[in-house]
Amino acid sequence: MIVSVFVRRLKPGATFQDFVREWEADEGFGLPTRVLNAQSLTDPRATSTRPPSPHPAGTQWPGGPPRQCR
Repeated sequence: MIVSVFVRRLKPGATFQDFVREWEADEGFGLPTRVLNAQSLTDPRATSTRPPSPHPAGTQWPGGPPRQCR
């Protein structure tokens, strides 16, 4: 398993919604993928992207199994 955590600072004038829209892949990677994008509560320009916490064997992902990126 490969896990990456990205921490970014948005350019002045960019919104979190702009970041999410631009970050989404135009086409998938061929593997089921799910990530969480978050914005800091204290600094609206600070963002992070990470995988969700792993679930114990036999449990389900909230909202169903991971889906492929579009």
